[in-house]
Amino acid sequence: MMKGLSEHIISQEEEISQQAGTAAGRESSSNKMVASFLALQLFCEVCPELGTEHIPTLVPCLKTSSKGGTKAEVKNAFHVVYYTAKILCGTIPLSKKLGPDVLKGLEATLIQLVIKATATAVVQASVECLSCCVKLTKNMPLITETLQKFYMYLKDEADGKHAGQDNKRLPWILRSLFVCGLFCQHFDFSSAQQKSAGSASDEQLAPDSIRDVVFVVQMHFASHHVESVQLKAYACLGYLCTRHPHYMVRSDVKELYSKVLKTDNVNLKAQVLENLKVMLISEEKKMQTAAEKTTAESIAKVGKKASALNTIVDMGGEDSGCSGIILSHLEGEIKSNVLSTSSKLRQACFIVMKLMLRQGLVHPMEHAAHLIALGADPIDELKVSANKQLDDLNTQCPDFVQQKAVEGMITTYKFKALLAKAKVAGAGVTGFKQGREAGDNSAELHHLYTLLKPKRTIRRCFVREIVALFGRSQEGVPRGQLVFVAGNMAHFPYSLNEETLYVVHEITLLTAVRGSQIQNAFRVLLGYNDALSEAEDEDSAADVADRIGDELTEDFVPACEPHDHGI
Repeated sequence: MMKGLSEHIISQEEEISQQAGTAAGRESSSNKMVASFLALQLFCEVCPELGTEHIPTLVPCLKTSSKGGTKAEVKNAFHVVYYTAKILCGTIPLSKKLGPDVLKGLEATLIQLVIKATATAVVQASVECLSCCVKLTKNMPLITETLQKFYMYLKDEADGKHAGQDNKRLPWILRSLFVCGLFCQHFDFSSAQQKSAGSASDEQLAPDSIRDVVFVVQMHFASHHVESVQLKAYACLGYLCTRHPHYMVRSDVKELYSKVLKTDNVNLKAQVLENLKVMLISEEKKMQTAAEKTTAESIAKVGKKASALNTIVDMGGEDSGCSGIILSHLEGEIKSNVLSTSSKLRQACFIVMKLMLRQGLVHPMEHAAHLIALGADPIDELKVSANKQLDDLNTQCPDFVQQKAVEGMITTYKFKALLAKAKVAGAGVTGFKQGREAGDNSAELHHLYTLLKPKRTIRRCFVREIVALFGRSQEGVPRGQLVFVAGNMAHFPYSLNEETLYVVHEITLLTAVRGSQIQNAFRVLLGYNDALSEAEDEDSAADVADRIGDELTEDFVPACEPHDHGI
């Protein structure tokens, strides 16, 4: 199949060259060619060894031109180059037949793509492929020279040495930032002293270290007046920190991230969260690789399998400490952004929260309430993911969900009220969702109740606590919150009569106690105490009523007049 796809690609190239005058024919052939490259890339992703013998056929495809064609042909040309670079990333390290001339030519082609390609994905794949080539050729001077050109442009721009309109310089600023960040992610530019010292955090930056001077210029453009430049600077800072996580624990980076997460700029906050996500995923892969290596060594020495390491903290390493430090500093800001009107931001926060919980960097109880709130999200995909995470948490630590259930309900009300205020579609504070037909309504926190209902003691404790909220209305509990709780209680998925009867029982107890308290408060307000209790017949009760009417103060009478209440 690999050989057939490779031959099909060659035939499609010939067809495209022969159909120079027919745009429709060229576009059809280019579509087939993209499909062939996609299939080839998927095969090589599963088994890279299959693609090693086809490298000579694929290398010329990096020079696929997109000039002079239709919009669809230009897009297809980018896809061809992208898939080719991704295939070569996996196959080049496994090939043993590539000569130095082939690798040298491939490096030159990839450098040209880095400089001239307009598609972001193509530049990213080209740098990744270039790193695979350099591991074989050890041609770091070429990489350093290329990086130096882009860095000097940014340095001159930061020093104000470039003249002309901003919109003309903007494309090169963005490209330079992007390339510098990618190069620092895929290549190690640490000085000899830094390599010997390891990755220990140090507030002092070395002026002779390439990675440090790139970090300084990226921090400069992070406060640029153009938002697109800021976004690119934050993205490139994330690329740098992926390889060197110790930059994340620097005070200036922590303050910068914290400041952004407290602003109203959704795009910048989403980019910061994306940086945290990429860093967590990268560190998790590094720690898993190290754990597998340690396990293999233990098997070789001891002759039995070592115990599994489940979290990034268990695996050890300085990088896991860097992750824990930055996330403990930003944990409050991340939790506050979970309750956002932006679905993009909520999704980013949830992914970071999920990674933190999976890697054991935070206590699960601290995020249980926010997971409950996301379980009522208007976006179905996010709601399902949050409920699945809540299921996993309940399986591992069932007491945590129970202890945070009421707090989660209150957090859900605040979340829903925020969405309703912003007029987000599907948001409401009634506590239930209306079905397509009458009688199909369901509680917003339907899933939470299904987790708590199997155990009677846990279920009753939850019901008792939410009913008790109605007894604290004078303590500042919002009326809207009580409506939300009541709506959920009315639509919980009860399956036994015992469940509903217990709810009625708790409500009866509350009204009995609260009723007498309200009656006593009303008597005190009227300035009357025990005469009503001494009344034994209708006449004495009527006398008591007359006495109450006589004792009403003049200030109280106008307050009770119907027209003052708009009746």
